[in-house]
Amino acid sequence: MDNGKGLPQIFIPILFGFVLLCSFKGALHAQAAVSLDNAILSGARDIEDLLEPGTKVLVLNFKSPTERFSNYVLEDLREILLKGRKVTLVDRENLDYIYQEWRFQMSGEVSDESQVAIGKMLGAQSIVSGSIEDYGSNYRIRFRTISVTTAAIEVQSSFNVKKNRHITNLMAEPVERHKVSPWTYGAMNLAFGLGSYLQGDTPAGIFVSAGYAAAVSLIIWEVAGLTYDDPLAGIPGPIGIGLAGIITVFGFAKPHFYREHPHLASFMDGIAVRPVAVGQGIPDLGITYTLRF
Repeated sequence: MDNGKGLPQIFIPILFGFVLLCSFKGALHAQAAVSLDNAILSGARDIEDLLEPGTKVLVLNFKSPTERFSNYVLEDLREILLKGRKVTLVDRENLDYIYQEWRFQMSGEVSDESQVAIGKMLGAQSIVSGSIEDYGSNYRIRFRTISVTTAAIEVQSSFNVKKNRHITNLMAEPVERHKVSPWTYGAMNLAFGLGSYLQGDTPAGIFVSAGYAAAVSLIIWEVAGLTYDDPLAGIPGPIGIGLAGIITVFGFAKPHFYREHPHLASFMDGIAVRPVAVGQGIPDLGITYTLRF
């Protein structure tokens, strides 16, 4: 008997079976990954199924890299539990007060002792928290519910979550845009209201564009459309120049009142400057104000 040759032949199918088993296990692990929304839904269903009906629940915090991601998970979890009507949620206004008073972020970690103290303060019976960890190919999301009375874990669930663009966007910190000076927007308004358009004040942009267009039309009418002996000669040009001056002042002033002073901005939105016919059909500038209710 040649054991030196037979032994490797015996181990070959065993080794092959072990590799196949590991591959199959890895495939099952990959298939277990779900979307973020499905993970939140499953976590909420576990809470509803394992807690006593009517339990007062405080959805407190979710540890993640960004406040944006935590807010998304917590809001979805609250919404599902609220619609399910199997548990009672603690009032959100009280929770906002706690965030301010205890000076913690919803995306940070909160100790069990602090959770219990907050729960007792708000009259909750159970506290829900969660976290997310990066496991390479997937994320791992965990939800945990503890009793305010005993601090014991009542519900605990975890889910593999697929990495996708939706999660990547929630994980990304919002880019803070460079603040542009209102004077810059005002100068850009010389280009037919461009500054107001870029600032987001579209009504002001339209007003400045129309004002400059009217002013230019009046000046062109004076220069190219009238003769010296025309009765209207010498009238459209100065009106156009005056209108352009008024629009320029408006264009420089309005960016200072946009958003920072909404009431003044609203007041200025009611101002309209336009040519009107006076006397024997001779155009002149008219200023009107429209009240908005």
